Amino acid sequence: MSERTDLDRLYDLAAGRLDDAERAALEERLAAEPELAAVWSDLDAVLRAGEEPVPPCDVPFERLTLTDAPTPASWRRGIPLAAAAAVLLVAGVWSFSRAARPVRPEGPVCPEAPVRLEAIAMAAGDLPAAADGAFAGVGLPAAALGYAPAGPRGLRFLDGLAEGRQLAAASGRPLVVFLFEPSCPLCQQLAATTFRDPGLAAAADPFVLARVRASGEGAELFKTHAVGWPVFVLYGVDGQEVATFGGAPDVAKLRDALVKVAGPDLAPVPWPTVRATARALRVAEIARDAHERDDALERARTLAVDAPLAAAVAAATRAASAPAARALREARDLAASGALDAARARLDAALVVERGGRFERELAAVRARLVADGAFPALEEVR
Repeated sequence: MSERTDLDRLYDLAAGRLDDAERAALEERLAAEPELAAVWSDLDAVLRAGEEPVPPCDVPFERLTLTDAPTPASWRRGIPLAAAAAVLLVAGVWSFSRAARPVRPEGPVCPEAPVRLEAIAMAAGDLPAAADGAFAGVGLPAAALGYAPAGPRGLRFLDGLAEGRQLAAASGRPLVVFLFEPSCPLCQQLAATTFRDPGLAAAADPFVLARVRASGEGAELFKTHAVGWPVFVLYGVDGQEVATFGGAPDVAKLRDALVKVAGPDLAPVPWPTVRATARALRVAEIARDAHERDDALERARTLAVDAPLAAAVAAATRAASAPAARALREARDLAASGALDAARARLDAALVVERGGRFERELAAVRARLVADGAFPALEEVR
């Protein structure tokens, strides 16, 4: 076993495992060493804010429990109380003695006492880390950064069915799929004439437009919708097909079809909001630290007040916890092999990265249980 560090001693202080002499010596150091006192203040806030202490448990990690529950209030609201407790401690005011603390009984005392994960999503542990890119794509496709269905050069089609469906679902919009071939003269004619008509801009604005090659990704769709050439397939906001027509429509026919599908009551998420949310998720994706990432994710959540977009942001937020989830998995595997010091070191490394972020408290809680129990705790993921 490696020599105990100052961080180990602070965890023992928080858990009440120091004898009177050790506690007094550490309190003297806290009063004399501002840097150590700052570490204690942060650690105390993480471990104590917003929840009751978790009872000790000797049960090793065997499974992950998923529990549906409302999103809890931010744990940061409890920091002022924890900070006040730390100030009292540094001043030497410790209102209870070691003898007054509960004594841990021998043997397992709680067959089910998992650490609750309310921010880290273990199910997202196989997704790319934020530094590797792409977690924002879980909720919004890359095209959302700058997409609008019409611009100065006419209608704008996304390339690909999957991206079109994802953006339509996230923005609460119907979808137009244009089955085409690049060499098709009729398709080229539409692109040069009808699709460039400014009179279609208003009718197209509530939609997401996607084009798919009939001989490629759209082959199955074309096989069941060969009503002419080229083919247009329109889907409602629920993703269900609502209309299909073929041929090269003129401006009036295409506008009438779009207006009919949109209807008078359609209220999609405005495009500026979709683009701003996508940009906030992109900033979170490439953030330099946990503070910047969480600020960007909070900005995205503030923008995403509409239900479809809020669900997309929630998915991206959960995916952002992938690095923390992987750290938990790796620490679990190390602990299971008996390498407790290595497991603790893996969690310490993750805590450095997540310092001040929304995943820090849960990583710290798992570490505290690992140190206290000598085994990796069971986890309960609250969705």
